[in-house]
Amino acid sequence: MLEVKSSLPVPVGVMINCIPNTESVETGERFAFTTLPMSYNNTPHTLFEADTTSSEDLEWRQQYREYTAENLSTHNVLPVQGMPYVFVHENHPIIALLRANSDVVGTKVDESAKIDGEWFKVSKQVVDTCCNVLQSKVLTKMNCQDLNQMQVQLKRLDAKEWTDIGDVLTEYMDDHEDSSIFDRPCSFHARLELTYEIPH
Repeated sequence: MLEVKSSLPVPVGVMINCIPNTESVETGERFAFTTLPMSYNNTPHTLFEADTTSSEDLEWRQQYREYTAENLSTHNVLPVQGMPYVFVHENHPIIALLRANSDVVGTKVDESAKIDGEWFKVSKQVVDTCCNVLQSKVLTKMNCQDLNQMQVQLKRLDAKEWTDIGDVLTEYMDDHEDSSIFDRPCSFHARLELTYEIPH
């Protein structure tokens, strides 16, 4: 966070869906960061930094960077209409998982015939199981986020509705007879800097 300015007459908590909410408040809620009423801060502050040094994270980014939690079951997986199997590309992480667990599966995936020299025929049930394992054991521990889906939400820290001005009226509103803090124009500006990596 490079800069934040709020003319709102109440303290505000900010939630950003692609980073953890690590700042706690009295109500027990957690936020990415909080601001005081009618305040300005231009001191840079790091809200979150992903750990990219874990061996699983590094290995996944080197070998399977095009696969995400959202596309794991569809990218390089060819469905066959009305059939209980799909074709999975030989470089898909599902194939690596099957290869590493051949003793559990009871068969060696590399001994199976490939279609067009690069596609393995795999049952939908096995694909679903492998995807669930990779999601829970690997992808949930990785710091991958789709920034196209980034959302920022503001919330009052006192757990009150935006229209409930209570003491705000006398303390911050210069004795105006407003029924809502939105009856008086307010603004909130935050300038954030993101460093990210785009998977190939």
